[in-house]
Amino acid sequence: MLFMRKLRHHLFSLLTNRGYNSVRISHLQIPESWSRVRIYEPLGYSLRYSGFKTAVLVDLNRFAYATRFFVSTTGTILVQARDPAKLSLEIENAVDERRYADVWKFFEQHIQMDGFPQKTVVNKVITSLAGSLDNTWLEKAYGVVEQAFEESKQNLFEKEPLIYPSLGLSKCGLPVPASTVLRKLVATEQYPPVSAWSAILAHMSLTASGAYLVAELIFELGYLFQDGRVDLRKKSNEPLIAMKPNTAAFNVALAGCLLFETTRKAEQLLDVMPRIGEKADANSLIIMAHIYERNRRRE
Repeated sequence: MLFMRKLRHHLFSLLTNRGYNSVRISHLQIPESWSRVRIYEPLGYSLRYSGFKTAVLVDLNRFAYATRFFVSTTGTILVQARDPAKLSLEIENAVDERRYADVWKFFEQHIQMDGFPQKTVVNKVITSLAGSLDNTWLEKAYGVVEQAFEESKQNLFEKEPLIYPSLGLSKCGLPVPASTVLRKLVATEQYPPVSAWSAILAHMSLTASGAYLVAELIFELGYLFQDGRVDLRKKSNEPLIAMKPNTAAFNVALAGCLLFETTRKAEQLLDVMPRIGEKADANSLIIMAHIYERNRRRE
């Protein structure tokens, strides 16, 4: 029991001691205030297929997966004849002033009038809504991403702004959509650096369903680097190599597995480490000992 409390503390220390409270993701600074968000244990789970050969528990009460984001819950918006350029300016002004309700209102109006705004405006909208760390606006930001991908307009997004909703969702205890955004980044070859996605995984690991997803993500990302699939000497592979799981990322996944008693999966993660050229550190060895003890392998 004492060890489990220490393990939970270790997960939190990974978020703080490694700079995850104010982590710089490429050219973007994650707000320090995000570290103060309470992470809750989701309630009301039901079994759902994640689309990546993984059965996961989805929080249906807390997060709605209906992502037709331009449909208002209060009825159809009557859009007056307005200049789309002026609407874009109003969206940007609302973003600058953090008036999230107005950001969304003007954005919906633009969608109904003229489709998606310009790329810069779309990225500002999802970054702003994700930065609110409010479930309502996080759902809207996630909906924008989902709808754009459904309409094959993923080129609207830059890599860094897409990391924001993923991090925000993970901090608010919504690991499934957080992992979905990460997978979309990888699928479009906008590879997030390991310092960014491991911070997201650290927050995901604080829930049971999140810890399971973290292990699956490590498997998926690790597979890309197994058995020399990626030539580490090629300069063109540098963005992909920057995403390669490191020892700290494995420790996050292993700690989550131990915390929520999926230690068989943890052993599978330990088998992946040497296959991608990663070595265990002191933290890995401590966690490894407890995993083997749980699995009754005391040798």
